Amino acid sequence: MKKIVLFVVAVINLVGCCKQGNEIGKEIIPEENKVYFNTSSKTVEYINQDDISEFLVFSGIIYSNYQEEIGADACDYRTYEEGEEYFNLNNYKIVLKITPFNFIVQTLQDEIVKEGFNLSYGGQSLDNLLQNISINGFIFNDILILENHNEINPIIEKILYSKTHGIEFILFEDGTWYKRVE
Repeated sequence: MKKIVLFVVAVINLVGCCKQGNEIGKEIIPEENKVYFNTSSKTVEYINQDDISEFLVFSGIIYSNYQEEIGADACDYRTYEEGEEYFNLNNYKIVLKITPFNFIVQTLQDEIVKEGFNLSYGGQSLDNLLQNISINGFIFNDILILENHNEINPIIEKILYSKTHGIEFILFEDGTWYKRVE
């Protein structure tokens, strides 16, 4: 009797398992938004509030796809594209991510996320979100403003990001800053 029960359970498991799942959708990053990221690594000079130069090394963006299973039997899935670039700043790793719907900034320390914030664009062109801003005596035009709304010990308060140069300005919670050197 025990063998029959085990056989029935094994048959049900085999019949119920998916051999090949079905992709039911694909969410990709709009091409016009990919131009905001450079695909090659680069070193960029910034000055801080004390007029001291700092050099940040950007990794260059890497695009990848991942699948998210959908449904109770997990046979169907949706494919998502994302791009990721990072740079090191003091003892933090700053990760910039783009997905089909968000531009995300994460601050990691020892590979643990310390903070994260994003700019939601809902699949539209990032060009629609460009703004002009004056901050710390500097004027920036056609900038994406990524603001940290975390209330518990934020590290970065704001990042100003341009289509042509990437990060133009970083404002830290303590009022210090880095500005990109042209």
